[in-house]
Amino acid sequence: MSIGYLLLLALGICWTFVAIILSEAKSKNCSIFAFYCIGSFLATLLLLLWGGLPLLKELILPEKRFAVGCFAVCAIFNGIGQGITMWNLKKGGRALAYAIPQLSFLLSFVWSIFFWSQQLNWRSASGIVLIVTAVVFLSMCKQQKNSSELELKRVFISIGAMMLCGISQILLITPTQLSSAEALNPLTGSCVIQASNAFFFLILLLCRYKQEKSGIKPAVKYGIFWGIFASCAYCVLLPALRILGKIGQSGIVFAVGSSMTILLFTGFTVIRFREKLTLAQWGAFAAVVAGIFLVKL
Repeated sequence: MSIGYLLLLALGICWTFVAIILSEAKSKNCSIFAFYCIGSFLATLLLLLWGGLPLLKELILPEKRFAVGCFAVCAIFNGIGQGITMWNLKKGGRALAYAIPQLSFLLSFVWSIFFWSQQLNWRSASGIVLIVTAVVFLSMCKQQKNSSELELKRVFISIGAMMLCGISQILLITPTQLSSAEALNPLTGSCVIQASNAFFFLILLLCRYKQEKSGIKPAVKYGIFWGIFASCAYCVLLPALRILGKIGQSGIVFAVGSSMTILLFTGFTVIRFREKLTLAQWGAFAAVVAGIFLVKL
């Protein structure tokens, strides 16, 4: 069990670096499609080099088809959600625009309660209420001058991204609940996700090549860095889901990982982009983090 929580810590750190790279790439006007295509292709290549021939052999086994399908569809939903999130990381409100999609764990957590015997107690219920209240407050509170402003339109865009990422998480957790004979090796699962991502964004890039052409060159550097941390994140995420799933706690993986990412990325935006948060916003962020840890307990 302690190994599972150490993996959660590593996951939060990897996700924070992913968030930082996303924000930096957006500030350099990178092509979103090229960014994810290049990053996902590199991540796939790294995973194939690491896993070798056994990884490819596992993909063609009949008993693994359901898991492969779940991971492939998961990648599409996650790719769309992450692409929308990156597009929404405009000047002003970066912390809030990134924080709201990270609350997608609520969908997978509720799903886990009904279908995967996720533990639920008064602390978990209180945490959910605290998180939802804080997010609603952040979305509706009046912004002060020079504050980290997030207009209502971008709030709804962030909520849409949250829903897509939440569905992706359910599809991602599902194969980890299968028997050993049907489940995929974490490296194989990660490879399926990244390869599906690369193929999906390559199609979009080719369809919009003229519009995206100017943003391809800056996307190469940031896409490479994203690919490295994304491959590491999935190699940590899938074992964590399987280990904690055995004790009925797979639903907390995204909750705890997201809480660390929200907290660390908020600190990054304040330092890097000098975005000012009001005291009320700081309080709401603290409530989100507190709520997420209540869900974990």
